[in-house]
Amino acid sequence: MKGLKKLLNWTEKTDPQKFVFEDCAIASYLIELWRNNHGYPNQFVDMGCGNGLLVYLLANEKINGIGVDVRKRNIWANFRNVADLREIVLDPSSVYTGLPDGTDFLIGNHSDELTPWIPIIAARLKCRFFLLPCCPFDLFGKFSKRGSNCIPFAEDLGKFGQYFTYIHSIITKLGFDVKLDRLKIPSTKRLCFVGSLPENGLPENIEERILEIINAAKNVNKEFIPRLKVEQVRNCSLLPTDLRTNLTKKIFDYLLNLSLERIGDWRCGGSEKLVDIIKTLTGEEKEHLRQQNGGLQTFIKNQHQVFTVRNGSVGIRKWPLENGEFLSKQKDIRKSECWFFRNHPDGCPVSTEKCAFRH
Repeated sequence: MKGLKKLLNWTEKTDPQKFVFEDCAIASYLIELWRNNHGYPNQFVDMGCGNGLLVYLLANEKINGIGVDVRKRNIWANFRNVADLREIVLDPSSVYTGLPDGTDFLIGNHSDELTPWIPIIAARLKCRFFLLPCCPFDLFGKFSKRGSNCIPFAEDLGKFGQYFTYIHSIITKLGFDVKLDRLKIPSTKRLCFVGSLPENGLPENIEERILEIINAAKNVNKEFIPRLKVEQVRNCSLLPTDLRTNLTKKIFDYLLNLSLERIGDWRCGGSEKLVDIIKTLTGEEKEHLRQQNGGLQTFIKNQHQVFTVRNGSVGIRKWPLENGEFLSKQKDIRKSECWFFRNHPDGCPVSTEKCAFRH
């Protein structure tokens, strides 16, 4: 693993332990699939190729194809001499796909917003595809659970089973021959589709079927919105400073008054379910958090000195007991101010010399 990481000079923030093994496994799967079913493609397109590693691995096997994504990655520079990776904003709802002429195989490897569109694009190109769904999106936004029935292959998978069934319904409505498989990869999302053209071809009225699928999913004035080239930071770190300060103090005061528990003379407060803490927030506070990935839970976890989140319940961190663990795990932590020193009515229970944060 270290040798491969060094070879690739992994520059992404994502974990190579996961992505390198996973993409190696998917590349092997595709090669065997092509070798045993209808031959290698003349040109594949990896839709939403991300770090581009899968395209790089296939290109090293002399398999012709490209990777497209709305945003280039730093690591692409390492693959340029082998892999054809292109920064392209696609409009999958358009009859004109924008993909190179001769494309005869589409790959959707954790392709997110593009996932439900890939069978539609494949139908317009009259080509085969491989689709490994991950994050649940429908044609125009986040997927919401529909009904309670799942195809047998995806039973007992909760919301993801519903999503897998939804994608399966699109593929079958378009008339593809479809096979379902379960990959042996280091991921919880391992179920995939392999779509191929039936012996007599796709239905003659394929464009009508596509429009039916789109119109069934489309609300008023809704259209496909691609990801932004520059990813927005929405982990609560960019909330206004006053809001962060006031919200932290509000939750802290609420928890402190739930219990008389003490460690020595230092009050620890109690714990409360996350769903009940949400009820204490104002509409404006909820709206600010709703615009962030993870919402209130992410916000609370970001205040890592102050709070703990365990089994859906939030509590004040028992600082007399946990300060030492913080100090042993984190370097240069004293650059940050001690929240308890400034805000707890009993102050910080740890001396200035021993506290993991700055007094």
